[in-house]
Amino acid sequence: MRCKTCDYQLWNLTARTCPECGDPFAPSQFEFRPNAVEFRCPHCAQPYYGTTAEGHLLPRSFECVQCHVPTDMDEMVVLPAHGVDPESAVVDQQPWIDRSRAGRRRGWWKTSTLGMFNPAQLARRTPDDAGLGAAWKFTALNLLIVVALTYLMIVAFGIFGTLMVAAGGGGGGGMGGSSFLLIIAGVYAAMFAVLFLLQLLFIAVWIGLTHLFLRITGGSPKPMRATSLSILYTSGAYLPNIIPCVNYISWLWWPITAGIMLKEMQGVAMWRAITATLFTPVLLVVGSVVGYIAFFAWMMSFAAGGNFNSTLHSAKATLASGAVISYQSATGAGPDHALQLVADGSLGLSSIGIGSFSTPPSAIPTGDTTLDQFVLLSPSEQEAIAQAAADALPENVVAHRLGDLVFTHHGFTTKTDFNLWIVVISPDPDANPGQTTFDGSFWVALASGSVEEILESDFDAQLQAQNALRATHDLAPLPHPSDVTHDNPGTGPPAP
Repeated sequence: MRCKTCDYQLWNLTARTCPECGDPFAPSQFEFRPNAVEFRCPHCAQPYYGTTAEGHLLPRSFECVQCHVPTDMDEMVVLPAHGVDPESAVVDQQPWIDRSRAGRRRGWWKTSTLGMFNPAQLARRTPDDAGLGAAWKFTALNLLIVVALTYLMIVAFGIFGTLMVAAGGGGGGGMGGSSFLLIIAGVYAAMFAVLFLLQLLFIAVWIGLTHLFLRITGGSPKPMRATSLSILYTSGAYLPNIIPCVNYISWLWWPITAGIMLKEMQGVAMWRAITATLFTPVLLVVGSVVGYIAFFAWMMSFAAGGNFNSTLHSAKATLASGAVISYQSATGAGPDHALQLVADGSLGLSSIGIGSFSTPPSAIPTGDTTLDQFVLLSPSEQEAIAQAAADALPENVVAHRLGDLVFTHHGFTTKTDFNLWIVVISPDPDANPGQTTFDGSFWVALASGSVEEILESDFDAQLQAQNALRATHDLAPLPHPSDVTHDNPGTGPPAP
């Protein structure tokens, strides 16, 4: 019999206040196993035994048979009956179930610690008919704490990194900082919610498979409620997952403590209970490993077949052409130089340097510096360099290069003809001497926004067809993209 405030042992006391914290108590506030405790007369120590379902005296007020002094159960000295374990004599109310009296925070903490370190006692203090709603609320609270604290730092670093990329030229052009931050925060909030709901779903599946395992391996003496309570109320053992590095092994502790509580709740052998609770988590881990290996093998096969690189090249062309089309939509004309797209944030390093096969930004000249240093400059410095690069292009330019991107949008808008080329993916000849294509192909983005992969063997014919189309719009022919360098842009006939 322990103080409900400080957990101090209250056996064999004549006073009605806790010696540790001073809170008042009465034996009638506790539930005992029938005949498991002695109620001794405070005057003569005559013992009496409770016979009601709560282990209380009936009647509770009477005249002592030994000293004949009127007494009441709440005045008596209480101690365990001979040979009875003090902890088993009292039917303690489970702290979380009794949180309306003990306090929500205290009820949560005591139940969590019991689940971590003494699940057998937690089982004895949890009634078989305890409500599942309260148990799910308890588990949801523990999951919420773990998920929030575990991913708070990840989210913080993610937002910080995204903002840095945006500041360095990887974000969308023209979007306000506060709006951008709200969008990123919303994305992370959605990810957090999905992760939380997936964990709740996993626990529901875990309960079902655990109970099914018991049924298959010899039956379950009690209904699924007992299995559910065992897993849900030991979720306090999941709390160590908030500790870095410890979480790699602490995930096992919850299934083990759940198994210990399940053994008490269901009355089955320990090996069956722990095997049942470990079955689903181990199955998840094994399935994740097998899935990761299979996905990695598929990715390697995908990359080996050239499809992976093709996808990345196509993505690069899509991002670059999208930046040009957006610029034209906003200003009515295309950018004079691609560096202006980098300076205004609509074309970032992530768009230019996709894949390890690309020319690195450190090898892409931009004025007196390189592209990797360009994005670190102030906006005014970037604008000045971009304008200088634009001014340096000849008036009759038809194509200019930025890394592996050849921009061919000069002299027309997307409304002129959707089939006109605006960006071509072609290795920078200065940084990749002797290399004319990536994986034997060119990737061409059209004014419509679509991207086409053209084999090297077909490219010359396609270039002639494109130049024939350009001629119908009084546009000068395009040179071969391999002939376009940073220092030598493609040009048409001199302006009259």
